[in-house]
Amino acid sequence: MNIAELLITAADLDDYQAIANQTALVELDHLCAYRVSGDDAQSFLQGQLSNDVEKIAPSSATFQAYCTPKGRMLAIFYLAQWQHDYIMILPQEIAASIIQRLSMYVMRAQVKFELLTDTSLFGVVDPHGSVITELCANQVLEDNYQSYSNEQTLCIRLAAIPARYLVLTTASPNLTAQSFDHVCKSNYWIYLDIINGIPSLSQAVQEAFVPQMANMELIDGVSFKKGCYPGQEVVARLHYIGSSNRRMFRFSCASEHAVAAGNDIYDANSQQVVGKVVSALKQHEYLGLAVIRIEHVKANSLTLHGATLVIHTLPYAVPLDKPDQKKL
Repeated sequence: MNIAELLITAADLDDYQAIANQTALVELDHLCAYRVSGDDAQSFLQGQLSNDVEKIAPSSATFQAYCTPKGRMLAIFYLAQWQHDYIMILPQEIAASIIQRLSMYVMRAQVKFELLTDTSLFGVVDPHGSVITELCANQVLEDNYQSYSNEQTLCIRLAAIPARYLVLTTASPNLTAQSFDHVCKSNYWIYLDIINGIPSLSQAVQEAFVPQMANMELIDGVSFKKGCYPGQEVVARLHYIGSSNRRMFRFSCASEHAVAAGNDIYDANSQQVVGKVVSALKQHEYLGLAVIRIEHVKANSLTLHGATLVIHTLPYAVPLDKPDQKKL
């Protein structure tokens, strides 16, 4: 049974927390991969994206944001090297529009974008490293965004607990149903993004946030030492002479109504909109990430669809100092 046949058996689970220390093969039908090739690919991407493309190597990937000139994020995605080219792994929902927009700025540069259709893209959750070691020819990927590649396969370790990996391959890995404790649908990947505080942008929240609002600089998604890119001036100014009065937080909510990206979050006392959902899914209750004004998080009076919103900690520290009048 090959990977494609295994993924047909993928299922949603009622309690993802219960399988945290178990291996899982994860369907990633909400993501897709594009190849970026050409002599000018590196310099072009370096001038468009928030992180340092020049630091990408066959052994290291990056987390990136693509912004408007006003610093508002249009996309968040992973960028790696494979087969001498760059690989973008980004949400299926917005991919075509992002590639079209990037293509508008290629001008005379030697850059080509190509949707990869002859590869398998899937996720591996592997707390003990047994599966991924086999995929990576016994090489251990210990660090966030560390990658391994050969002519057939690309593996990227993501910032996550438990350890998880993006895998892109043209081969048929020697993996069987016995290699995994579970085969899960993409909701498990979204759940892991949420509990690890990793944002993902859908159409509903494109241009809603600058990178700092979604904690991008806290998870190695922004470089403040690289050259210019669209929105760089806004992002850098907020970093050096200001601070964001909004940050991304993890939440839970027992709402009777469906919770989705773009939903507004209210202050129960003033009934003002003080935040917006970035991503969400339902387990026993709704879990998600939301960008919320810091002062209202501290006030602990948040609601979503009329239900109480509970804020939970993230695996990294989120600054909670309210910007003073001299800050942005």
